[in-house]
Amino acid sequence: MNKSKDEAQLQSSIIEWLYLHDIFHWRNNTGALKIGNRFVKFGFKGSPDIICVYRGWFIGIECKSATGRQSANQEDFEKKLKEAGGAYLLVKNIDTVINYFEDLFTVS
Repeated sequence: MNKSKDEAQLQSSIIEWLYLHDIFHWRNNTGALKIGNRFVKFGFKGSPDIICVYRGWFIGIECKSATGRQSANQEDFEKKLKEAGGAYLLVKNIDTVINYFEDLFTVS
């Protein structure tokens, strides 16, 4: 399997898990689209693949394949989000997300 397919499958699994647990979230798309003779950019460069708001927490989830690495923009976004009081998860498997939220369930 290629890296982008692995990441897309991971994203889908995480989104399904968040939905089943009634956690407010959305798929955060970024990129560019050619419309006619121009490109339209959308999203915030470096922002995570999935965004959740849970009990007042802003949680960014960046999905990577087993060999995937963050870009410089993603690292910068992670740093700024954490400095602002949010949480950021860099995940290569769904267990990271499940464990994170299970910890929140038991603490809260």
